[in-house]
Amino acid sequence: MFYRFLVMSVLFCAMQYAFAQALPYAESFSNDSAGWSVVDDTPAAGGPGVWKTAGGVLTQASNVYTTANEYANFTGTHIWAGGKKWADYSFNALVRSTDDDGIGILFRYQDPLNYYRFIMVQDVNNKGPFQLLQKRVNGTFTTLKPWYPKTAIPAGWFSLTADVRGDKITVYVNGVEWGSVTDTQFSEGAIGFMCYANDGAAFDSVRVDEARTVYAKPETATSERYPNLLGASETGMTIAWRSGTRTVGRVDYGTTPALGRSWTDTAATFQHAAVLEGLEPSTRYYYKVFNDGSAKTDVLSFSTIRPAGADSVSFIVWGDSGVNTPTQYAVAALMEKETVDFGIHVGDVSQSNGSEYDIIYYAPYKNILSKIPAYPCIGNHDTYFDNAETYLREFDLPHNNPLSTERYYSYRIGSVYAISMDTNIDFSPSSEQYRWLEGILAGPERKQCRWTIVYFHHPPYCEAWPEWAGEANVRAHLVPLLERYGVDIVFNGHTHAYEHGILGRVHYVITGGGGGGLDAIARNVPQILVSKSEHHYTRVRTAGGVMTVVARNTAGAVIDSFTVIKTTASAIGLNSAAAAYDLRQNFPNPFNPSTRIAYTVPAESRVRMRVFDVIGRQVAELYNGVRQAGTYEAQWHAGVPGGVYFYRIDAAPVSGGAAVFHAVRSMILVK
Repeated sequence: MFYRFLVMSVLFCAMQYAFAQALPYAESFSNDSAGWSVVDDTPAAGGPGVWKTAGGVLTQASNVYTTANEYANFTGTHIWAGGKKWADYSFNALVRSTDDDGIGILFRYQDPLNYYRFIMVQDVNNKGPFQLLQKRVNGTFTTLKPWYPKTAIPAGWFSLTADVRGDKITVYVNGVEWGSVTDTQFSEGAIGFMCYANDGAAFDSVRVDEARTVYAKPETATSERYPNLLGASETGMTIAWRSGTRTVGRVDYGTTPALGRSWTDTAATFQHAAVLEGLEPSTRYYYKVFNDGSAKTDVLSFSTIRPAGADSVSFIVWGDSGVNTPTQYAVAALMEKETVDFGIHVGDVSQSNGSEYDIIYYAPYKNILSKIPAYPCIGNHDTYFDNAETYLREFDLPHNNPLSTERYYSYRIGSVYAISMDTNIDFSPSSEQYRWLEGILAGPERKQCRWTIVYFHHPPYCEAWPEWAGEANVRAHLVPLLERYGVDIVFNGHTHAYEHGILGRVHYVITGGGGGGLDAIARNVPQILVSKSEHHYTRVRTAGGVMTVVARNTAGAVIDSFTVIKTTASAIGLNSAAAAYDLRQNFPNPFNPSTRIAYTVPAESRVRMRVFDVIGRQVAELYNGVRQAGTYEAQWHAGVPGGVYFYRIDAAPVSGGAAVFHAVRSMILVK
C-alpha cells in the first residue's frame, strides 16, 4: 500500500540499508518484514502476536494483552527494528487501526523493558480515550505527558512522528505538534510499533531521518488504483489493483466476454494481485474485477505474450511524462488507441520528486496499463524522493540479475529481447550492472532473438536542451559495448524532445516528450538525423526482418518514421535502405595523420561523406557526388587537433524512390 502524504520539511540523504549504517532508513513492507523482531509481553492472553506483511502493509491481527498490571502497562505485543545507537532522528510512519484498543510507536528502543513510546487508546472499557507519551525503565512505565481527547485514535490512515534530539522529545499527529517533553533517560535507540488488545492494526511508510522530518496528514486514507498488468508470460498474467478499504478481491476471466473462470483473494486486503496461470500463448483473455462481490470494472481484456520466435511484435515507448497535465493526458489518449503487445517508459515516470505515482502514472494511463504490461526504467526524478525506493515499491518488475534488483532487468517478448538499465547508478566497466549487461548481451537467450533493444534514461547525445548535450559516461561506457554486441536500437528520455540518430550501426531514439516541458533545439550533432521539440510517443512494430518506428505528436501527426532492416544477427544501420549499403570502420584507428574509410553502394547513388567534431561542426567534406554500384574508399588527411571525430555518409539512389541510407561512426585522431 502506498499513500499520498506531504512532507513538511525534509532533508534527504543517500539511502543506507543496513541498520548500523547512517540514516535515513525507510521501510515500505512491500515484500516482507525482514529485519524486524517481534516481542510478546508476558504474561499475556489472547496471543501470540500475529505480525505479517500483506498488501504492502505491516499488520498485527491478534487481540493479545498482558494480564498483570494491565491498566498500568497497556502492553501486549510489539515489533522493533533499526540501530540501538541511533541518536538524534525523526521517526515517521503511517498508522491505521480498525480496533479501538491500544496502538502506538516506540523510539529510542533499547530492549523490551527500556524505551519511549507514544500510545493511543480509544476504548472506554480499557480506560480510554487517552494519548500518552511515556518511558519504560526496567519494565516500569512513567507518563511524561498525558492527553485525554474525545477521539484518541484518528479515523483511517494517519501519520505519527517522534522527533528526538538530545534531551527533547516532540510528538506529531497528522503533522500537527502534539506536545514535547525534556527527558534524559535514553539518548539513543531503535524504533518500533506496539499493540495492546488491538487486532486491527496496520503500519506503513516508515522513515527515519537525521534531519527533522514530519509527515503531514495523509491526503486520503488510501487511494484506489485501477487494474494494471504485471508478470506477463506466455501462459500467465498478474492483474493488480488497490481498494480504498480492506476487501476480498475477485477476478472473473475467460477467452470470451462471458468469462467463466475465477480467482479470489484468500483474505481481505487493500492490495490485490490475481495471479492467472495455465493460459494459452498469444491469446486474448477477458476479465472483470470485483471488490467484496461488487464490480469494480467493466469487462476488460489483455493478450498473453507471444512465444519465443514470434515474428510480429509491437510496443509503445514514451517518457518524461509525470506532471498530471492536459498534455500528458493527450499523449495517453493517443497511446490508448494503439494495439500493441507491451509498453516501455524510458524514465522520469514522475516528473516531480518521485513520491507520488497514482496521479502521474496509474491514473493517466489506466486504460493502457489495464490491457498491456508496461516496463519502466528509472529516471533521475524517480530518485529524488528516496533514492527510488518509492519507485521500486510501486512497480513489480523483473529482477533477473545477481543482485535481484528491479533497477535493471531483461525480458523477451516474441522475437524481441529487451534490456532495461539504470543510468542513475554505477554502470562503469567495473560495476555489477555493466558486467551483467555484457553477460546478457553475450548470452544464449538474447542471441536466439532477432531483435535486441536497450533502454535507459540518459541519452549519450542530444540536440535539444541548451544546457546539456548528453551523458558523457554513457558515451564512454555503454555506446562502445552496445555497438560491439550489435544492439539494434536504444531508447532514451531525459531530453524533452524527439530525436533519432545512428551511431556505429546502432539506432538511438530519444522519446522524452510524454508530458514534461519541452526543450529547445540547441545544437547540431552529426549522427542525429531528426530532432523535434514536440510532445509525442513512439510506436514500434517488427515483422520479419523489418522494424518500423513511428513517432506521433499530440495531434496524431507523424513527426518521424524509419525502418531498420535486419538480414544478419546484427543491425546494419539503415534508414529505409537496401541491405547492400554499408559504411565500415576507418583504418587505421586511432590514426595520425591520415586514415581510410570504405563504403559500399548497391546501385548508382548520390553520396555525401563528411567529418564532424564532437560538438557537431563540419571539419571536412570527403566526397559529394554520384557513385556507381561498388565499394569505394575515402581518405582523410587530418589537419585538425587530436581527439574524437565522427564521419557520416548520406546516400540515395539516383533512380529516385524513398530509400535513403545514413550511417555515422566515430574515429580517434592521435597527436
